[in-house]
Amino acid sequence: MIGSLLIAIAVFSWGRADTGAVAIQAAQAIVEPEPDMAVQKVYAPSTIINVRDNDRKIDFNVNFDPTDEGLLTVTLIPAGGKEEKAVEEEIVFINAEVMPKFQGGDVNRFRAWVMERLKYPVIAAENNIQGRVMLSFVVEKDGRVTGIEVLASPDRSLSEETVRVVSASPEWKPGEQRGMAVRVCHTLPVEFRLGQ
Repeated sequence: MIGSLLIAIAVFSWGRADTGAVAIQAAQAIVEPEPDMAVQKVYAPSTIINVRDNDRKIDFNVNFDPTDEGLLTVTLIPAGGKEEKAVEEEIVFINAEVMPKFQGGDVNRFRAWVMERLKYPVIAAENNIQGRVMLSFVVEKDGRVTGIEVLASPDRSLSEETVRVVSASPEWKPGEQRGMAVRVCHTLPVEFRLGQ
């Protein structure tokens, strides 16, 4: 506001010989606060803040202990030596040293067990729906089947029937890694075909 007023005064007094004196007198008159006006001081920063890249170093310690039952412990320790956070994650193997066993056999024995117990859904048969349901599941360290997930299916009724049968699975002999029981993930294709 003050700056625009000074510019207006300077423009109107441009043609006069004593322009500088008038502008300075006018500026002094405007800058002086009136008794009822509040004066506010504004300070500009006197220092410049330089932003640098973070040069903090972090040491990664990864400890593999065969007695930890499949837990991977990752500890982040900053260069100062104080521990920040410990992350524990349970590993699910896709291929273990000793794969889980189902009633003395492998996953093919389990597939045969599933096929014996499947019932073709009536709604799928009436609508001539057939195809392959792909599931994944985890054999836990205690032999239970958990984490059943449908990966692909031609119809919901077919996938629900497959999940029903797989979830009723008896316990497996768990897989092993370094002599310890571990969680192992399996993928199972199940074919639904109508007889001609």
